[in-house]
Amino acid sequence: MVDTDVNLLPKATDGPGWTRGYVPSVVTPVVALARLGDYSRTPIQHARDSFIDELRAKGVQVSAGGEVDVPAGTAPLTSISPHTVANAVHLMLRDSENNVAELLYRHVALATGHPATWHGAEQAALANLDILGIDRNAVILADGSGVSRKDRLTALTLASLLRLASATDPTRFSVMFDAGSLPTSGVDGTLDSRFHRYSTKPSVCARGLIRAKTGTLFDTIALSGTASDADGRLKIFSFLVNDRPQRVSPLQTRQAVDGLAATVTGCW
Repeated sequence: MVDTDVNLLPKATDGPGWTRGYVPSVVTPVVALARLGDYSRTPIQHARDSFIDELRAKGVQVSAGGEVDVPAGTAPLTSISPHTVANAVHLMLRDSENNVAELLYRHVALATGHPATWHGAEQAALANLDILGIDRNAVILADGSGVSRKDRLTALTLASLLRLASATDPTRFSVMFDAGSLPTSGVDGTLDSRFHRYSTKPSVCARGLIRAKTGTLFDTIALSGTASDADGRLKIFSFLVNDRPQRVSPLQTRQAVDGLAATVTGCW
């Protein structure tokens, strides 16, 4: 019998400010057990069923149980921990993985003694911004993925964070800039040229010169990162486009922002 203990987090709910059209295709309610890439309403069941299928494929006779609350201190039969927090950060940044971002958000709360609720995670994140010396007076972090319509950030806040991570204290935040982490312009992640990023005449000259995090919602386009200019100096930028005119496609807007970032390198 395979039971699941998913009580690490509170009962899953949609995030504050999530629009109906984003759930579950863009982001899903946060649960403690799910398979990577499962954007459905039943991720716990899918994860359990996948585990059962694997056991049966190895000749183990097993059936599905239910959700249980395992007493604290119970000795595990076996365990596996193939991934690290750094792996999760890499995946979240490179592929803009919303579910991973939301789960990391809750773990920040747990690691700092806050309840693993929407409000608790926000308070944990804001407390960390205070510790880092980042002005967060205009900041609202209703969720961890940035999908919420209640979120509020300024380009200056994002640029300040990037300056801290890339220049002021780079060793502490090196995981963000590892190979395979922040997307590289025209090369990988959500800035790969197969997504038509850094493939147009104004921006293709910046291929490989920019590391940045993308963001796309219905009427909002964002790009924040670092760029090497012509004399080799590292520069920081953050572009936030709100209220995109509907006559202009998201791709056109993303490519225009790519061009802006290319000017930071000095190549356009």
